[in-house]
Amino acid sequence: MKQLSIRKHLQNHIGTQQWYRHGLFKDYLYTEGVRDMATMCKANWMVSDILVICATVLKKESFLSIEIQNQENQKGMRIVYTDGNENILFRQEYSDTDYPLFNITEDRVTIPGLVLFKADTTLMLTSEY
Repeated sequence: MKQLSIRKHLQNHIGTQQWYRHGLFKDYLYTEGVRDMATMCKANWMVSDILVICATVLKKESFLSIEIQNQENQKGMRIVYTDGNENILFRQEYSDTDYPLFNITEDRVTIPGLVLFKADTTLMLTSEY
């Protein structure tokens, strides 16, 4: 699926009517939007990786903003965890990935490939917050 059609589909998620429990992290839920992103982007691995960090390293944080930074002309990807006020709490680096949502640059401002929020024990798209 192409990046533009994935983005358009994900923008339609506002709120959620269905919650999903992760198989390895049973205390954590994720929304329909996160499930659709993982399916459309073939990124269930990324949801698991994010929840590993949320459940261990950043367990005490009640709110996180999680930026997936992916440069189109590079193979690597970075996931940056902040407290929502741009204070970086943790970073994950990937040397090779096929994740399809790339950063967008508009008027010299770079928008991450995707931003997720973690509120308490729920992972969601920003539009579902």
